[in-house]
Amino acid sequence: MQRKFQRPAILFLLITSPFWLSSLVSSCSKSLRTGSVESISPVLRLFASTRDGFSHLFSAITGVFSIEEENRLLRIKLETLEAHEPVHQSLSAENARLRSLLDFKKKSGWPTVGAQVIGRDLGPWSRTLLIDKGQNHGIRDGMAVITPAGFVGRVTQSGKTTSRVTVLTDPHFRVMAASAVGRVFGLAMGNGGGQLVWTYLPLDADIQEKQAVMTAGGKSFAPENIPIGTVRRIWQDPSQLYRTAEIVPAVELNGVEEILVVLWSASESS
Repeated sequence: MQRKFQRPAILFLLITSPFWLSSLVSSCSKSLRTGSVESISPVLRLFASTRDGFSHLFSAITGVFSIEEENRLLRIKLETLEAHEPVHQSLSAENARLRSLLDFKKKSGWPTVGAQVIGRDLGPWSRTLLIDKGQNHGIRDGMAVITPAGFVGRVTQSGKTTSRVTVLTDPHFRVMAASAVGRVFGLAMGNGGGQLVWTYLPLDADIQEKQAVMTAGGKSFAPENIPIGTVRRIWQDPSQLYRTAEIVPAVELNGVEEILVVLWSASESS
């Protein structure tokens, strides 16, 4: 409320100052002509006091505008920081992912090549990723692709500097899989809808919902015990010859940005 009346008062003083200063100077001149210095000394003191007051007034006005300019600059800085906050968060998340990938690479025991996802096609008929590494980096068709979270898919087309990866939910994808507990074996296949079907399971197999499913290894393109996903539901095939389960992938394929290609072949299986 005080600030609302401050500016009108300042403007009134600035507008009327020529009139009362002129009157003051005229009074001083008249007194000097009459030779009565003593009589004008109060006036002179008033003039000096008024001059000082005007100087303080001018300083106050300058201070007000200076504060407003400082506030404007602070607002600009704040808006700039807020605009860059998403960038900082994105860089922080990327840094965390890369650290996790590096740690996993060191602990896995397999020779691997890191790559970034530079394109993706996750439609119902074909589900693939394009990565920025290829034959020049040791990548060949058939190699397994993983992340610290689990299994991603298989290299199906390797070029000199880029490669195409078919992900495990592609309807043409196949990999031998085993339960983490009990070692029940079956064939995991992509269903094109974001999940896998784990089939040809024995009728008496001890399979439970939320059970972890891993790569089976052996004479397969993928090393053993890489997480594929978890069982969501189980049913018996109409032929009554085997059971089938639906698997939710361990890796969020829509969001994967960095992967590892395992430079490994089935002949190296233990």
